[in-house]
This record gives sequence, structure tokens and C-alpha cells, in this order.
Amino acid sequence: MRLVAFGDESGGHKNTDPGIFILSASVFRDSDVDIARAAMADLKPKGSPKLHWREDHNHKRGVEIVSAVAALRCLHHHVVIRGAPTEKPERMRAKAMEHLLVELDKQSVSEVTFESRTPKQDMRDRDVLRTLDSLGRITVLHRIDHAQARNEPMVWIPDVICGVVADSRIQELVEFRFQLDPKLTEYVI
Repeated sequence: MRLVAFGDESGGHKNTDPGIFILSASVFRDSDVDIARAAMADLKPKGSPKLHWREDHNHKRGVEIVSAVAALRCLHHHVVIRGAPTEKPERMRAKAMEHLLVELDKQSVSEVTFESRTPKQDMRDRDVLRTLDSLGRITVLHRIDHAQARNEPMVWIPDVICGVVADSRIQELVEFRFQLDPKLTEYVI
């Protein structure tokens, strides 16, 4: 059984929780990915290239999305929160990425796919992995891929997780967080 993860990022709420960076990854058995992918694709709004938490939910829609995510055969959701208001976003991402990759490695995840940003930014993610590998801080996780969200519904899952965590930090839609908590571990660094 091979374990794989899918990741995405988000910021906190700019006005009520500024200076926050959230990075999350959802871990699956590779044999469960196709079923989860199909379930997420079914949630995509008509006319939209992807599902995006901040754009696609009101309370009723949020119930549908979170219920679907909670029902997936996901093994675990890892969420790293970096609160460093004076840091640049890329530094915050790199520090959160280091922590997340080490945690995924501890869970025997062999590969992680993040939502793609730019080629240069995607290369920075792979540089973090290479650095951790050269320092001996990881032993199992040796591959990072990137996918466009419009082509990979699996990266919508950590987008939802990031959004729910960001909302719960400001006491909004906390019931969604409670629904996901049994499979969610949060690290504040």
C-alpha cells in the first residue's frame, strides 16, 4: 500500500487574522485516489474550472462540500499554520513546507502533489524537499509534483481544509471544523 498526499495553501483572513499562512496536505492510499477524485469532480460548480472554498461556498454549499470531504477515505489531513506577519509569503511557505514534509514523511507518504503556482515557485518547493533529503530529515518522501487545480480535483481537498481552518480561526463556520477534526492535525509554527 503506497501513501500519497495532495496539498494546497491559503492565507488567513486579511482583516481579522492577518499575517497567517496555512499549508495543508491530505493523505490517501493510492488505491483510494480515483474514487476521491471522482467525488470531488462531482462538486465542481458548473461553468467553473475548479472548486475553490473561498469562492464556492455559502452555508448550504459548505455543508455539502464539507460532508463530501469528511466522507472520503482520506487517512489524515495535516495543517501547518505559520504566523509571522513580518515574513514574506515565500519564506512563510518554505518554513511551513519544511514542517509539513517532515510530518508526511513520518506517516510514510512517498509522494505529494501540490497545486501548481509558477514554475519558479514550484521549483522552490522541490528545493525544500532536496534540502530536507540532504540533511537526512526525511527517508520516505522523495517526490513533489505540481498540478493545475483545473486538472486535479484532489488539490481541492486541501483547499477546503485550509479554508475551513482559516474560517474556524476567526470563529466562523466552526461546525465545519468539528466535522473534519477526527482526521485533522494542526501544527502551529
